[in-house]
Amino acid sequence: MKTIWLILFILSTSVKSEFFNNSKFAMKISAAHPSVQKLFHKIKTYESLAPSCECIDDCPVIFKDGTEIENEKLREHKKKYSLEISKDKFFNAFNDFHPSQIWTKDSKFELAYRMSTDELFGVNDKEYRVMEGDILFLSLKIKMKRLLSLKLMEIPVAFKIMKVDPNNNEISFSYIKENETKGMQHLSISEKSDDTIEIVHLTRFTSRKNIRDSLYPAFHHNLINDFYKTIERLYITKN
Repeated sequence: MKTIWLILFILSTSVKSEFFNNSKFAMKISAAHPSVQKLFHKIKTYESLAPSCECIDDCPVIFKDGTEIENEKLREHKKKYSLEISKDKFFNAFNDFHPSQIWTKDSKFELAYRMSTDELFGVNDKEYRVMEGDILFLSLKIKMKRLLSLKLMEIPVAFKIMKVDPNNNEISFSYIKENETKGMQHLSISEKSDDTIEIVHLTRFTSRKNIRDSLYPAFHHNLINDFYKTIERLYITKN
């Protein structure tokens, strides 16, 4: 009998540990964009917050249902960007600025979850700074031309900061499993001079929806271009 109760106790505690209780964050969630609120409320377990991909070089994307898509079957977007700031400044951007200053245009910071301390941060948490391992929730504005009109779609995105490594000149983050698009973004940074860097931004992605994935590269390029320009402008203003 004692053995049975011990087994039941272990099973109950393991299930409880997998459950993600987002009700205690209700006030901060309610302040986020409605699309981000909807995504956040879909997260029921910690597995939903797991990265869909661990490494850009060997990236089988894993969905919530356990199915996988191998790296060679993922779509790829690759662009080079040149920034007139030093490498040190670029890597210090997450320390120097609040994420609402970095993602402020068509990609807007909404929330950040830190699993190690079970904390949720919002726009008004001014002391918050992005750290490796944090999960960021953004709202994206997607502008689509349809005949003579311009349609605006607002969609949520959530990704985990996997690596911020100035020694190896790389940053990477992975879309979480609950996110509509799965995959990873990897930034390779090289110095061209004391105040100029080049970034190779590689993204491997899939949503298993052909129309969505065919539109992804153009919108993705515009959003990350804004991201780099914003960081550049922040340091110009700061100086």
